[in-house]
Amino acid sequence: MRKLSIAVSMVVTLAGCNCGGGMGDDAGVDAGVVVDGGTVTRDAGVAVDAGVDAGLPMDAGVTVDAGVDAGFDAGVGDAGATDAGAVVDAGEDAGVFDAGVMPVDAGLDGGLDAGLDGGLDAGLDAGVDPDAGCSFGNAASLAVPGMLDLFGQISYFGDGGVLPGGRYRVRYIDGCMKYSSSQDWTIHAYADGSIAWWLVGANSSIKYIMPPGTVGYAASNGAFSLFADCVTANLMQPPIDFDFDGGVIGVWLQDSPYSDNLAGENGRNPSWSLTRLGGCGDVE
Repeated sequence: MRKLSIAVSMVVTLAGCNCGGGMGDDAGVDAGVVVDGGTVTRDAGVAVDAGVDAGLPMDAGVTVDAGVDAGFDAGVGDAGATDAGAVVDAGEDAGVFDAGVMPVDAGLDGGLDAGLDGGLDAGLDAGVDPDAGCSFGNAASLAVPGMLDLFGQISYFGDGGVLPGGRYRVRYIDGCMKYSSSQDWTIHAYADGSIAWWLVGANSSIKYIMPPGTVGYAASNGAFSLFADCVTANLMQPPIDFDFDGGVIGVWLQDSPYSDNLAGENGRNPSWSLTRLGGCGDVE
């Protein structure tokens, strides 16, 4: 029998062979890493630049591209050198400003806006009237039991000083009275002003307007059996604005006789405040 000898030559490529003594551009080839998800292979099916894009070691160092990508992805800013995986501008791109660090201009603008808006809101919430203007105080009759004729005297605003002309606002503050002890608590007896309170000038013949207040002398026509209920109802009365040429101004009760009236509880006769809208002007 004749024997036949066949020589078989096999070439085996060992993955991961550090044939050059270090990992260079061919390290990706030898390492079997795929670049950009592709399939272009050479010598064991490995893409050439996979090591760079995948962030694998290259000569025992860190790739620049991998560090940049990692820095941006991680949101690290100014944390270290670029080669170590940190990027100078990564913090800015990662949202450091959004995290609460504001540029100077934004801080100033925000602070000013917040201060102005906050101050205005706080003033309104606290009950400050933006049209309050200049107050000339309150006025009320000093009539008390035994001295009811004082209802017939004028009680002046601003200590009786001459007030400048302008737009004024009168507002109810407190108190009620009775036109007879057998009647009920109220402010004005009649809407036509024949028996009612008035804002007047130097004398009672100079009448300006009736100040705000409920109308009626008995519970059946607008008055209140309880003093507290009368006050509560009048506090809901809106203020009245009017134009004033200037001079003295006070409150006065038109009625006759005064002797049958009943003063407010604990001296709380009807009282009002007077304000000049737009400032105080020149007060004499």
